Amino acid sequence: MRNLLASLLLFSVPAMAIDLQGHRGARGHLPENTLPAFAYAISLGVTTLELDVGVTRDGVVVVHHDRALNPDLARSPDGRWVKAPAPTILSLTFEQLRTYDVGRLRPGSEYSSRFKDQKPLDGTRIPKLADVLKLDAKVRFNIETKISPEAPQETLAPEPFARALIAEVRKAGVEKRTTIQSFDWRTLKVVEREAPLRMVLVQGVSSGERMDFTIRKAVELGVAEVRPVLAAASVARPKGERAAARREHWQKVAISACEQCGRNRIPQVHEMISVGQIPTDQASCKILLSPRAALRFSEACRRIETAVTVAAGPEAGFNAAEEAAFLDAGYVPARLGARVLRTETAALAALAALNALRGDF
Repeated sequence: MRNLLASLLLFSVPAMAIDLQGHRGARGHLPENTLPAFAYAISLGVTTLELDVGVTRDGVVVVHHDRALNPDLARSPDGRWVKAPAPTILSLTFEQLRTYDVGRLRPGSEYSSRFKDQKPLDGTRIPKLADVLKLDAKVRFNIETKISPEAPQETLAPEPFARALIAEVRKAGVEKRTTIQSFDWRTLKVVEREAPLRMVLVQGVSSGERMDFTIRKAVELGVAEVRPVLAAASVARPKGERAAARREHWQKVAISACEQCGRNRIPQVHEMISVGQIPTDQASCKILLSPRAALRFSEACRRIETAVTVAAGPEAGFNAAEEAAFLDAGYVPARLGARVLRTETAALAALAALNALRGDF
């Protein structure tokens, strides 16, 4: 396993004749895996920044090559070089990690002999991944997860490690420019099972078996969240304890679907709300499925960047007032062909189309 280097593209990227990568930034010139090194690499014209990440005790994804502080790079707040065994990234909070200076190579070390021209920048700190991802609007990122099955106590477990990294990449909106690689394939298995497009389904509550079927298949298609909405046409209208029990049942349906399809992350099924309680959604594209819409679904999908929310009505659909509420919340009405689809067919057809148009189909 140690000799296996596996890599995984979150999204396909345009083919290039040459991809010039800045390894750990430009460590031949400036301290590795630091903001100044990455900025300098970009100024040299690299097309991809190669970097390594770890996760601190308080869950911050940071850029650092090793699972622990490197005695050839790091100095403690008193100015002394750290000694092996040095503190692991996981053992420190981000604020504690920021007290270490990584701005120069330890004199006399093998590392310093290899990079004699590296310019020291005293006071340079280990950066957050989020800050690196904001450096440039075009450069791509080749990110390695620093984790090993031979040292499980030194890092987060593979799944929370990968989840933290995925969250930062999605938050920055750089999925299409990011490759995740690792010597430890376990983190890559987590990444590859998640649809690159974040899809949220707002589903009008339909009768028992139909709602179960919709949730089960939506999970298989990669939906990230399900938000049940009580509409005027909803036949089932549980309240109080019955509503809580129904939500718990749907969550179990989602868990079962994850087990069947091999997903590592369980989508959340939210509490039932009314159409008037639709939350403000930050998705770049929000689509209301409506057979009366003039806009085709494929045309509405052109606005999608990295996330989309789709609303599908129950049996008999949403009424005019409910559709108006969705429009007020920023949804764009779109139709799935010229035919009127059943509630479970509409939601699943939309999710499948999204995967084909913008996802991993």
